[in-house]
Amino acid sequence: MEVMYRYYDVQYASPLNEYDEHTGPGKVAIELMTFDIIKYTKCGVRIDDYTDKGKFINLNSRKKFACATKEEALESFIHRKERQMVIYKSQLRQATQALELARLL
Repeated sequence: MEVMYRYYDVQYASPLNEYDEHTGPGKVAIELMTFDIIKYTKCGVRIDDYTDKGKFINLNSRKKFACATKEEALESFIHRKERQMVIYKSQLRQATQALELARLL
């Protein structure tokens, strides 16, 4: 059976000691998820995403939930994380400006 791929990041908490205190920093890992293709259409595929209907992926679309190869999935993951960083930097800049304004009141 053919599959589609998607990379995602996972954050693991640091281990706890006998006093239920964290013993160090947490860990971030990148994992690969595979989705079985359950149906082909003229525009794309439907993958088994563990819901009743599955998830449709338009293969002509620029942005896809899952990709046909691991290389494409990794490239998609990198683009998603770069975009996430831009968004969070913008939000941090706005929050910093709002905090500075609030301190002037």
